[in-house]
Amino acid sequence: MSTSTLSAILSVGILTISVPILVLIVWCVKMKAKVLPALTGAIIFLIFARILEMFPHIFFLYMDNPVSRIITATPILYALYAGLVAGLFEETGRFVAFRFLQKKTSGKETAITYGIGHGGFESMSVVGFGFIQYFSIALMIHNGSINSLLSSTTGDELTSLQSIVSLISSMTVGTCALTVLERAYAFIFHIALSVIVYYAVQKPEKKWLFPVAILLHTGLDIFAGLYQMDVLPLIATEAIGIIYTGVVTLWAHHIYTTDGDTNLFQKKG
Repeated sequence: MSTSTLSAILSVGILTISVPILVLIVWCVKMKAKVLPALTGAIIFLIFARILEMFPHIFFLYMDNPVSRIITATPILYALYAGLVAGLFEETGRFVAFRFLQKKTSGKETAITYGIGHGGFESMSVVGFGFIQYFSIALMIHNGSINSLLSSTTGDELTSLQSIVSLISSMTVGTCALTVLERAYAFIFHIALSVIVYYAVQKPEKKWLFPVAILLHTGLDIFAGLYQMDVLPLIATEAIGIIYTGVVTLWAHHIYTTDGDTNLFQKKG
């Protein structure tokens, strides 16, 4: 493994952990915003995306049954299922969060702060911490000491370690750069969806924005699912993701700037 790839792996880990934190600090200082919505966003992502979302996966993906076999064997069904479940759980989590936050904070900036926390924690937990761990294994591959580790490992642990080593060995500077790019637009996408769900919660006439947010989330994740099933190449997936995120973000920005903010989150005494 080249030193440039080694540095790229470490850079992915550092960037995907540090950038969301820096964005949150700058935003809170500039807007005098409370940190509570960001913390809520992180907790909601952990509960809804990393815990609750796993329950349907047990039956529909991991258990061996006729339904799971059909889904995992059919790329479009897998992509639709994965996208819809992610959309349902994460957007419902956002909806619940904004219901809670309306008693704790005020101002439409809450939507942005929440989105930074939700998307930032996803960036850290899905990519950042993992790439920091990958870097330690990549170092062992680089200096040749990985073989001694493999020889001292047996059973399922060996199989898992071999898969990780194979994954890391296939990484290049280019794939690491694409990983950072994917995390960047995913982070922005979460902020945009947070704005959309914010107004769905706070304005009765705009409740329709909630199911729209679910569909928008599903739409983006479908392309990721098709990539996972080797239907779409990586470059095409990222290109679609950037364009898709750009359109959704522009719409969310339009809502944010034109719908105003009549102190929607009123503290209730």
